[in-house]
Amino acid sequence: FRAFQDLMGRIASRDPQQAAALIAKSNISVEDLLTEENVTNHAALAAALLAQDGDDAGNCQTVVNLWAGSNPAAAATWVSAHVPSGDDRTNMMHNVFMNWSEDPPAMLQWAATMDDATVRAAWMQLANYNAEYTTAHLEQFALTADATAFETLMSNGDYGDDAASRILQVIPDDMDVDVQRPMEAWLEEKPEEATTWVRDLPPGARRTNATQAIVGHLNNEEDHEGAFAWAATMTDERRLGFLTDTVTLWGIGDPDAAEAAIRASALPPEEQQKLLDSLPPPK
Repeated sequence: FRAFQDLMGRIASRDPQQAAALIAKSNISVEDLLTEENVTNHAALAAALLAQDGDDAGNCQTVVNLWAGSNPAAAATWVSAHVPSGDDRTNMMHNVFMNWSEDPPAMLQWAATMDDATVRAAWMQLANYNAEYTTAHLEQFALTADATAFETLMSNGDYGDDAASRILQVIPDDMDVDVQRPMEAWLEEKPEEATTWVRDLPPGARRTNATQAIVGHLNNEEDHEGAFAWAATMTDERRLGFLTDTVTLWGIGDPDAAEAAIRASALPPEEQQKLLDSLPPPK
């Protein structure tokens, strides 16, 4: 079979159109027919396969993947120039960047010659496959990162309170992104520093999501009084839900204290009543 692979490699190098035709007729998968060692004329073979594949660019993508293993810059440049926008192009660039993620400076330098969307895609792959580099270059990452990119980084990163606080500080105020994991890391190590930072934030999605994380953390620590106070500072429609969850937990152990906190709060009367109704009935 190795001899057959070598033959396919020689044909692909000499006559990419013939190689593409043979691949189309073969019952053997293109992944088995071609290897990184036996394909040299990547551009011509990829073009021939792209023209042949029609709605399914899978064979072309296999060649691009092989190419990216040896020369990701050339592969990325070819894809950007020859593959129309859409899922095929997105998938090909995803795989090129995945192969390239061990050399972030070169990948980002190439992406910067394209457009913001390409830069964003490159950073997304780094957030997936090289979170250490991304965390070390957060300011650059944040320039084009959207909520999905931040969530990807926060789900893959392994960080202590310092890295967690740095990530939180570069998230835009109006970006609605789950910050539970970095907030939890910061609260575990430096709770006063974390809560002071949240208290000083301007209103917005970042503050609301950080406050939710504090409420959850305090409830887990069975500090329901503190969780109630933080939940009461929320200003959007999620406030009542978090207050109800807190009061329900608090009411199991100390319903009198929970009731007193509700009645003493500055919450609207209708919210107070809903919270009082959520308490367990007197024994």
